[in-house]
Amino acid sequence: MTFKLLSALVLMLFVCGFSPALEDPVLERGRHLTQLFYSGQHDELWTSMSPELQGVFGTVEGMGAMREQLRGDLGEEVEVLKETVEAQGSVRIYTRKVKFEKFPAALLVTWTIDKARVAVGFRISPDTGSKPTEAPTQYLEYQTKTELQLPFAQGDEWFVFWGGRTVDVNYHTAYVDQRFAYDLLAMKDGSSHRGEGKNNEDYYCFGRVIVAPGAGKVVSAENGLKDNAPGAMDPANPLGNHVIIDHGNGEFSFMAHFQEGSVLPKVGNLVKAGEAIARTGNSGNTSEPHLHYHLQDSGTFGSGGRGLPAQFQRYVANGKPIMRGEPMKGEQITSGE
Repeated sequence: MTFKLLSALVLMLFVCGFSPALEDPVLERGRHLTQLFYSGQHDELWTSMSPELQGVFGTVEGMGAMREQLRGDLGEEVEVLKETVEAQGSVRIYTRKVKFEKFPAALLVTWTIDKARVAVGFRISPDTGSKPTEAPTQYLEYQTKTELQLPFAQGDEWFVFWGGRTVDVNYHTAYVDQRFAYDLLAMKDGSSHRGEGKNNEDYYCFGRVIVAPGAGKVVSAENGLKDNAPGAMDPANPLGNHVIIDHGNGEFSFMAHFQEGSVLPKVGNLVKAGEAIARTGNSGNTSEPHLHYHLQDSGTFGSGGRGLPAQFQRYVANGKPIMRGEPMKGEQITSGE
C-alpha cells in the first residue's frame, strides 16, 4: 500500500572491524538467529548481539516492533531458496535467500557473525537479481461496468505516482487483489511537499476532498485511526481510515489512507457518484499522504479478492481529454473534460 517501503528496505548495516578469521561453521548459527527473530524470542537474540548492533535496534522492544512491522508488510517466510556462508575479512556472512508470503520477489536475510559467534550485523534487503512479476489475472480484457469518475473534485489536479499494468510503472501489479491499483498524490515543481516534508500539512494533497467514484453502498468504513507522521507506518491497519463501496455489479471501490475524523459515510449508507466522502490523509500502511484506489471483485480486503481494471470516464491527462481510460504513472490528471 506504500511506495517508499521497498525502495528503502535495507534495515541494518553491519559493523565491521573484527579479527582473526572465523573457523567455526556459521550456517546453523545464522539459522538459529533467524528463527529467534521470527519467533519473537528477542531477549535471547539480544544477548547474542554486539553492543553496536543493539544500539541500532535501540531496545529489545524496538526489535520486537520491527519484527511486527515486517510481519505486516511481508507476512511470514514461506520458502528458503538458498543459503550461503562466506568470509569477509574477520567475520563470516550468513545469507538466506527467501520468499515471504506477501512479497512477490526474493529477499535476502543477512547476519554478520564474529569469531565469538556474536551477531555484529543484520539486514533484510531485496535480492537485486530477483525482479517482481505481474500477478496472473483473467481480467486483462475486462471492461469496467460502473461508470466511474476520478475520485476527486472536478478541476482538482492530481499526479499518478503508481498506475499501469506492469511492475515497471506500478508495483501493485505484483499482487492479485491490487493488480490494477493506483496511488495518487499532488506534485508541485517535482515534489509532493513543501520544505522538508516533516509534517503532514506540508504535503500538497493532505486534506483534499475525496469523492465517491461511483454510486453504491458503503460496506466498510474506518474513521478513527490517527494519521502517521511522514516516514512512519501502521502495518497493523493496512488501509488506515478508508471507505469501500459496493457498486452493485460485482465491482467494489477501495479508497484508503484518509485523514483521521474526515470519513463522512457509515456502513450501510448509500452514496452518489461525486459525493464527498473523506479527506486525503496519512493513516494506515503508508509513509506519506496520498490516496490509494483500486477496484476489486469482492468487498473484503486481503482475503482472496481479485483486482479489476478501473476505466474512468471523462477526464484530462497531461492536458489531453480522455473519454474513457486508465491513468498511467507520471500523468497529471484532472476530473472533468
